[in-house]
Amino acid sequence: MELTEKFILQYPEFKQFLTNEDNVQILKSIFNRVKCFFNEYAFVETDDDCPKVTFFMLVAHFLTMGGYVKDIGIEANAGVISSSSIDGVSVSFQQAPYGKDNFNYELSLTKYGREYLFYLSTHKGVQYIN
Repeated sequence: MELTEKFILQYPEFKQFLTNEDNVQILKSIFNRVKCFFNEYAFVETDDDCPKVTFFMLVAHFLTMGGYVKDIGIEANAGVISSSSIDGVSVSFQQAPYGKDNFNYELSLTKYGREYLFYLSTHKGVQYIN
């Protein structure tokens, strides 16, 4: 089974996005981007499905963050928004959903990135130095 088909099995909500060849090429370019950013996925085409699960989390995250799947209703969130108004004075702020560093913040903006953060916290620990 091709990597694209396995991605759709993992995340069927992206199937509608892959109805034309241009979008299939975008998906393949995202596969390559994730492989470049995360060296552990350089050879993800192997028969072992475990690395593909986390690889697909990141692919789904990058597709979402890039705005490629906005037309099918999959969008990133912007964090927690809080506001208050008194006598015509309004104060608002937006808080990052997770952590204060860029790595956690970026991943926290999609449910797929949060899935990956959960994986890191339960299986591998954090693999970067900030």
